[in-house]
Amino acid sequence: MMNVADKRFYVRINAGPKPGGNPTIYHNSGFRFEAFMKWCWYFDYLAASYKVSNPRHYVNVDKGNYDYLPPVQERIKEVKGKIAGKRRKLSEYENKLMQAESSWRELFSITDDPMYKRALAKIEALRSQLEVLEFEYAELNKIDTNENDKK
Repeated sequence: MMNVADKRFYVRINAGPKPGGNPTIYHNSGFRFEAFMKWCWYFDYLAASYKVSNPRHYVNVDKGNYDYLPPVQERIKEVKGKIAGKRRKLSEYENKLMQAESSWRELFSITDDPMYKRALAKIEALRSQLEVLEFEYAELNKIDTNENDKK
């Protein structure tokens, strides 16, 4: 399932005397979700104003989305930000774990504590996610350098 950020939105207004096959009076695409929602009222307004000026015409407003593949440079920037965020979270959890280990004053070892085990599992999950992101970053850099060499 794709995220809304990975989609772009479009609007097309067709109008004419027949129910179908009418010419397009307005078309725009490439909207991000926020911009599309901001301008939805305007698209409805355009359709309504055309209908008021031509009451016997049929007006059809098509709104939709399509999958968007960003350019390599944009994707590299996005992955780089995700890597930085994962590193921050990883160091935060590791620091909290070290602090918990140093302040542990219970009878049994901290390694037997279920919360400690969950924290270790969380740290391992973050490390594996970080490795995947770093691999993706390396692959994107290879693609980018190949594209730059072709130019």
